[in-house]
Amino acid sequence: NMMLDLQVPALSAEYRRVAEGGSDAEADIATRACTALSELAPAPGEMWLRPGGAEAACAFCVRLMSQQLANRSLQVAACRALASLLPAVPVDASEGQAAVELLAAAMRRHSQCPDVLEAACWALAGSMAMRQDLQAVASSNGASEEVVASMRRFQGAGSEVEDLQTWACGALASLSASNPTQQAAIAGSRGIDAILTAMRLHVDNVRLQHMACGALSNLAANNLNNQAAIAAGGGIDVILQAMQSHPDETTVLQSAIAALWCLVKNNPEHRTLVTRARGVEYIVNAVQSHPYDAELKAMASGALQVLVPGLGEALAGGAQSQRQGP
Repeated sequence: NMMLDLQVPALSAEYRRVAEGGSDAEADIATRACTALSELAPAPGEMWLRPGGAEAACAFCVRLMSQQLANRSLQVAACRALASLLPAVPVDASEGQAAVELLAAAMRRHSQCPDVLEAACWALAGSMAMRQDLQAVASSNGASEEVVASMRRFQGAGSEVEDLQTWACGALASLSASNPTQQAAIAGSRGIDAILTAMRLHVDNVRLQHMACGALSNLAANNLNNQAAIAAGGGIDVILQAMQSHPDETTVLQSAIAALWCLVKNNPEHRTLVTRARGVEYIVNAVQSHPYDAELKAMASGALQVLVPGLGEALAGGAQSQRQGP
């Protein structure tokens, strides 16, 4: 076999300038534009953009991101803009799919920059759930693997690290929602271990515990392999620790109970483990402490019907009587 020795010319100064993101002035203007878009984008549930407005704004952000891929500040601003814009993009719109590709590219290009990683995870967390079109693009571009890698790369104390870990858990929850392919990919990249590590390191962080329990719930849903991996990694104790540490935070309690429910569904062994770990007691205490929270009560009733058949309905009836009074 012979190998050709190709004489590749050096990059021209003009090409290098374009490849590295253009002038500082251009990058600054682009960053400001993305920041303005993130501030002007509709809040969840608002629909004031004209038809096609979200797609056009996404395409604008994508163009700037691709032109300024090396610019850290612009990538942060663009990711934050996409976090607000992507939920408003219609299903199967090419602009949304291109945006997901650029989010994954930003994570790869800036793998040592926690602010870029956090912003990209934030965008993924708010846009992937129940969007099979976007989940498919994320899967083909290795987004879940990038999220897990960022969690493993940045651990320890500090608000910047905690924010990254929090939104990374949110991204994994969103990516794995009703998606067996992503469930397997995240588990295969040791995402379950990364989530449990984050929960152990940041016990006092309410938002992180909430999102992490949500991620465990979606990963365990109808997936026996992931159920086994979570339990083997000490996940049941970690979830119950979150409930014990945050008895007044209904968001944490609800997502933790959902995770327990997904772990014990069609799994007698895990039902025994949760019961022995006083999981039933934790769930009952949560409902009794928050008798007027309908969503929490409904989640607890479902979990208890699996753990102790009949108890969920009895508890729901007791809460109803307490609300009505004598």
